[in-house]
Amino acid sequence: MIKAILFDYGGVYGGEGFSALLKRLAKISGKPYEFIFSLAFRKICIEDGFVAGKVPEEYFWNEILRGLNLS
Repeated sequence: MIKAILFDYGGVYGGEGFSALLKRLAKISGKPYEFIFSLAFRKICIEDGFVAGKVPEEYFWNEILRGLNLS
């Protein structure tokens, strides 16, 4: 008997919000989207291990602010 059906609509359970966040950060900082994507996704999420739970959310945001020279 099927108890639940999950649909992943374009990202891992709602990844569009992450993309919208990165676009907003690009607008606020004046930096290119590609730079912010590389910083947030490639470096912090993958290399530093945010998606694997190796670093906390506070680390994610501190690295974003530092990388974009925002306070």
